[in-house]
This record gives sequence, structure tokens and C-alpha cells, in this order.
Amino acid sequence: MLSHFDLHILKIPLSTPQSVTLEKVKRVRSIIEKNINDEHKFKNLEHEELNDFHKILQICEFVLEKYENKKALRQDLKKFVNTIESTLMNLEPLDDEINELVVSADFSINKMKEFESNLFESKMDSHQYHTNNCLF
Repeated sequence: MLSHFDLHILKIPLSTPQSVTLEKVKRVRSIIEKNINDEHKFKNLEHEELNDFHKILQICEFVLEKYENKKALRQDLKKFVNTIESTLMNLEPLDDEINELVVSADFSINKMKEFESNLFESKMDSHQYHTNNCLF
């Protein structure tokens, strides 16, 4: 297998998930580590090139592992923001409906106050009428 080791194994499209990329890097690094001292297994690379390639794979693995959690955090935050936006969109019509109900309630309260005022004035007028028409 290694005598036909081809560097094209690491060609990774940009759309590949990070976890798949990390697994590929680990697999290739592992192959190199197991066979780094056997120069016959890697016909395309000299020992120094192989060591350099191994170091690059180690760095690549480190970076992918370091930022793997940030990608998950980004996805979780994106879900959270979508939930908040959806909730706000559902609350906006409720806000309008509440405002309409407040206006309607204010109108009804003002009508009741007007009725109470008219009733009070009517009683006062009636009381003055009886007081003025009494002979005593």
C-alpha cells in the first residue's frame, strides 16, 4: 500500500466537513509515523521531505482540532439567533394586537367616565330642582 503512497490522498474539497478532513489528516500522519524509517515504502519522497510532510500534518491536525469546537459553537449560536428571530417575528403581531386592545379599553373607560359624569350632573340637577321647588 505504501509503495504506491500518493500525496493526492490529501486533496480535500473546500466543502468537506471539518471532521472528515481531520480524520484524513490523522490517517495519513499515522501511516507516515508507522513507516517513516522505511525509505523503500515511500518511493516519491526522500527522508527529509517525509519528515517535513509529517511536521506539516502534525500542525494541520493541531489547527483542525483547535478550531473544531469553534465551528460547533458557531453552529449553535446560529441556531440560537434563528430561534430568537423567529420568536420576535411571532411577538410582533401580538404587540400590535395588544396596542389595539389598549386603545379599545381606553375608549371604553372614557365612555364609562363620561356616563358617570353625566349621571352625577343629572342627580345634581335633579337635587337642585327639588330644592328650588320646595316651599319649605
